[in-house]
Amino acid sequence: MKLPGAQRQPLGEVSPNQRSRVVSARDHGIHYPVIARMEQLNSQTCRSIVANAPHQVSCITPKRNGTPALLTEGDIRLIRRAITINPKITAQQLKVSCADHVSKKTIYRYLKKSGIQKWRAK
Repeated sequence: MKLPGAQRQPLGEVSPNQRSRVVSARDHGIHYPVIARMEQLNSQTCRSIVANAPHQVSCITPKRNGTPALLTEGDIRLIRRAITINPKITAQQLKVSCADHVSKKTIYRYLKKSGIQKWRAK
């Protein structure tokens, strides 16, 4: 029980180990308020952990992904093949020959990330 005026504990993520303990306790028939007291969590948090458990692999929350990649694996292979054949090819020529659906800047960004610069695909 928290005293009035006491600092509120910062919100944080529940560890995978603690998630698995909550799920296994619920599988053994222990009620949510009892689990919440044992794990020092809110009973609603325990309910949401158990509700989300079937969607997760071993109670580990999946990574939050950003936007999908514009260049596919096939595009990347085509770009690398074209650079191997002609090391002095420009990003504009790569765009026309390999990945017409993306901008020249996207191709240049990929080349820079891959460490391919200077005379190799300038």
